Amino acid sequence: MQDKIQQILVEVNSFVVEKAEDLEEYRHKYTVKKGIINQMFNEFRSLPGDQKRELGKPLNELKNRAQARLDEFQNGLKAQYHSANKPHDLTLPG
Repeated sequence: MQDKIQQILVEVNSFVVEKAEDLEEYRHKYTVKKGIINQMFNEFRSLPGDQKRELGKPLNELKNRAQARLDEFQNGLKAQYHSANKPHDLTLPG
């Protein structure tokens, strides 16, 4: 499971979002209730206590990193959308 956590962390860090469809794909793949990370938490519940202590912190870090990346992507798309839809002020001096 440790290898799986590392693999998903690499995927999360290398995921690129250029448009809203990419954001939805990322969100559905990683952060929603039926996403990969929640499935890993379900598997985590069935582990013995000593493995839970070993894998709990990396799994929580993965979850937090995935959510942070989602927030970054959302903020980036919002900024891109607002700058694209903002008309130029023609009254400003050249």
